[in-house]
Amino acid sequence: MEQNKTETTFYRLYREFEYKLDTQRRIAVPAEWRAENPCGIFMMIPARDNMIQMYPDEVFTKKFAEKLAKLSMGSAEDMRKARDFGANVYKCVCDSQGRIQMPKELLAWGKVESRLSMIGAGDFAQLMSAERREAEKAQSSAGGEPSFLDILNL
Repeated sequence: MEQNKTETTFYRLYREFEYKLDTQRRIAVPAEWRAENPCGIFMMIPARDNMIQMYPDEVFTKKFAEKLAKLSMGSAEDMRKARDFGANVYKCVCDSQGRIQMPKELLAWGKVESRLSMIGAGDFAQLMSAERREAEKAQSSAGGEPSFLDILNL
């Protein structure tokens, strides 16, 4: 059954995975995430705090097309923002083994050397060095209750 174009697709990228980059900077995309995004196309962008954000292609298009459309073509500042945004978007396509090649620029941005953590956050994922994630989790566990409970309002 073909999906109606007006129907909203909900992506569920959850859980946390750690991978070691191979010699060609490839990592496997978790099978459950590939099942959520059968076209196998993920868009990646650098994010604040030296994070890397990864979106299924459809989610990326929906989230950012509207924001880009609001920019004024008559504004030099808006056009600079559009250029800078476009220059920092990376399209990554899963190969037949479910791997994507990480762009060198994003690895440098995220300060990732060899190990990468992928953390699902709903309709996108956050990527960071595994060492940074380990330090973040250690700090979080020392502080008492996990911060995700704030989202659940529990």
